[in-house]
Amino acid sequence: MEEKHFRDDQTFMLIRFGSKDRLESLQKGCLYMKNLQYFIDLEKNNPTSSGGQGDKFEGQSVMYNPTIEIRDYYTKGLVYRGPVEVSATSFGYEKFPVFCMFMLDSRNLTDKKLEHGKLIKSYQFSKEQADRIANEFGEYALMFSDTDEFIRRVKSGLKISDVGQYTRGRVRYYRPNDFDYYKDICDNHLNAAYWKREDFAFQQEFRLLIHKEVPDHLQVNIGDISDISQLLKAKDLLNSQIDIAFDVWDGDDFHV
Repeated sequence: MEEKHFRDDQTFMLIRFGSKDRLESLQKGCLYMKNLQYFIDLEKNNPTSSGGQGDKFEGQSVMYNPTIEIRDYYTKGLVYRGPVEVSATSFGYEKFPVFCMFMLDSRNLTDKKLEHGKLIKSYQFSKEQADRIANEFGEYALMFSDTDEFIRRVKSGLKISDVGQYTRGRVRYYRPNDFDYYKDICDNHLNAAYWKREDFAFQQEFRLLIHKEVPDHLQVNIGDISDISQLLKAKDLLNSQIDIAFDVWDGDDFHV
């Protein structure tokens, strides 16, 4: 079973950053997914790397500076009261495998114009994205020229591999003690896997989450996707303008 989360942009493009070897393997059809525990351990083992690939709170609900009170069960008398810097609650998703991509969308939109019956939207990466992604996520980028077809092939590969339930969608980013964040997780605990700290907002992540536990990683064959993807140097892409053009209605006529 599949669910969609947070797809509120009609125009978007997915990009995977990484090493050349890994991205060439993906082009040949190998969808390789580490579990969330891998990313938790990345930050835990390197606390100064906050905002990179590691996130010690992956898939968890986090409260900042809560006050803890302990009272006697019978008398209700106060036994202890004190502050806690951070409190994290796990929902048991740490062993779920995840596949992460960059989502180029309205957050990167810099211009749009109508020319000869075509609407042209121009996109650019922010300076922070250009500075950090190539250094922290790999020297190469795999750009999916047909996002819908890529997702269709992923879905087909997951079905053939019989991985069971999965979700996909856009990650949202929260500030400490963000009400919308807590409400969303209360509505559905699984949504915790689709929220990250605002430190990670530059990543504009779109992810696929498999709802089964794996000791370390999951590997799924989705078939060759070289016809709908292009391998580029990450720095070349990150310092470029990307134009997406499509036909639009103008009055009574449709421009082709």
